[in-house]
Amino acid sequence: MLDPADEAKLSTLAKTLWLSYFSFVAAMPAYAVVVFIVTRGNTPRPLPFPILPLFLMISLIAAAAKFWVQSRFFANEESYRNSPGIDAIIERYTRYFYIMLALSEVPVLLGLIVAFLAMRMGEWWLFLGISILLFATSAPRPGMLRRIAEDHAARHPVT
Repeated sequence: MLDPADEAKLSTLAKTLWLSYFSFVAAMPAYAVVVFIVTRGNTPRPLPFPILPLFLMISLIAAAAKFWVQSRFFANEESYRNSPGIDAIIERYTRYFYIMLALSEVPVLLGLIVAFLAMRMGEWWLFLGISILLFATSAPRPGMLRRIAEDHAARHPVT
C-alpha cells in the first residue's frame, strides 16, 4: 500500500504524462495542416540526392533508439524496485518517457523538412507513418509505474 503523498505524486505524474503525450500526438495533425498549406499550389521540386535516404535512415535509427530506450525502460523493473525512493522512480520513469517522445517526434520533423524542400506531400506521409507507429507504442503506462511503486513500498517500508 502506498502512502497518500506518494499516491498523489503518482496521480499527478500520470496526468502530466498523458497531457504531454497528447500534446506531442496533437502536433502531428497540426504539421499535416502546415504541410498541406505550404505545399498546395507550389511547383514540386526534386530533392537533392542524399536528403531522402539520409533522413529515412535517421528516422529508422531514431525508431530503433526509441525501442531500445523503451526496452531499457520496461525490461528492468527490478532496478526500479531497488531505487532509493519513490522520487527516484518517478524521475527515472519521466526521463525515459520524454526521451521516447522526443525520439518518436524525429521522423515527422524530418518529414517536414523533406516536404518543404520538395514542395510536395508524397514523401512526408512515410515519415508521418513512422512517427504514428512510434507514438502508438509510447503511451504512458501509469499502471506499471503504480505496480513498481507498490512493490518498492512493500520491499522498503517507511518506518
